Amino acid sequence: MRKLGIAAVLVAAGVIAASGVFAQELKFDGYVNTGIGILSTDAKVLDGTGPDTKAADIKVVPFGVDSEQAGYRFRLNGSYASEDGNTGAKFRLQAQSKFTLGALSIPYAYGWASFFDKVLTVNGGLVDDGTWASGGFFNDDAGEGLGTLIKVSPIGGLNLGVGAYVISAKGGGDNNIIEIPAGEAQAPASDPVTDFTKIDIGLDRLKYTFNAGYTLPDLFKITLAFRTANQTGDKTSKYADSDSEVFASTETSKLIFGAQILAVKGLTAVVEAEADKLEDTGVDKEKDNIDVNIYEALDYKLGDLAFGLNAVQNIRVEKDVDKDFGLHINPWVSYALGVIVPRLDLNYYLAGTATTTPVTSGVTSMSTKYHRKVFAYKDNGDADDVSVFAARPSVKFNVGKGTIEIGDLIAYAMGPAGSFADAADTEKSSSFNNVFYVDFKWSF
Repeated sequence: MRKLGIAAVLVAAGVIAASGVFAQELKFDGYVNTGIGILSTDAKVLDGTGPDTKAADIKVVPFGVDSEQAGYRFRLNGSYASEDGNTGAKFRLQAQSKFTLGALSIPYAYGWASFFDKVLTVNGGLVDDGTWASGGFFNDDAGEGLGTLIKVSPIGGLNLGVGAYVISAKGGGDNNIIEIPAGEAQAPASDPVTDFTKIDIGLDRLKYTFNAGYTLPDLFKITLAFRTANQTGDKTSKYADSDSEVFASTETSKLIFGAQILAVKGLTAVVEAEADKLEDTGVDKEKDNIDVNIYEALDYKLGDLAFGLNAVQNIRVEKDVDKDFGLHINPWVSYALGVIVPRLDLNYYLAGTATTTPVTSGVTSMSTKYHRKVFAYKDNGDADDVSVFAARPSVKFNVGKGTIEIGDLIAYAMGPAGSFADAADTEKSSSFNNVFYVDFKWSF
């Protein structure tokens, strides 16, 4: 199975070529997103001349709202289909800051062909099919990747799928890579392996996905997905036993459930749940643990008024270790005044923290998280829980095909003594961070 990756690419090329012969409609769309963020914190740092301390520097950096990180994003989507609608292809080109493998990535590029009046559809290439996405903000339909996905729709509304992938697809685009695991190195440890002939990719190492979904129009949508671990992941083992082939998998084995209500106009109501790390996590099976995350998204639009609540619960189960229970709630409200849309977000995260604190590493000199996803679960071990409260007032201006958004994120984190120690106070128990930003997005 050494050349399974090459075979998957050839499948995609064949399907795309077949589509090209009959292509009648070629479509492009995308957007450009960037902005400016001004980050400040109450943390103290050494002033560099002695034992004295000073306030941490204010950071002014690129700050794209949609890029899911500090910086910018350019995205170009393309698709085409044959005249009869039975074959086609889709691709995405993307450039964004802090991309580790270069300026341009390909999050997905695949061809598809349907048979038997669209009952059977075969996808091949770097696949990213959203058929089983639940519609909430978690939005993981078991992932896809470089390989093949077979979909079957035996009756209206029912979609079943089975996929096999060499590499997982990732939104950031760093999916086009395989690295040799520890003990199996055939190239310098720091070099990615892009030649599939240099690594034995066995059937037992692929990631497999099994998906099912049923949609009853104007009533509900239910999805269920299971994926195995992607064992063609990183070059190093999670554990010290280098004699066994244990991979630091970029994606673990996961079970995902989603339910969405479609019966009420203007209402979005979604519940999603994932049970992660279901595979044996190492040679010592006593290390096995499970992460459970539950997501709720509820919002309602009534004319120009919109309001909602996002929530997350984090449950961590690990042998002989007590983990904190995480609870994140995010109520929000907005009101459209013509092209001007003011909005207020409030956030509280028990066993969570804000990741806006400036750091010195990286080109952007700040956290890789952007302000809408700036909160993360944080286990505090045997100490009391940490928590964070934040408010984000903002206003968006809709200008043609673009938007300008101005906002300010104020985050105050709390915890036991020492949780937020800095150069001036090793017992510091709180942290204050602020991000003022101006964001631009233009769609085409």
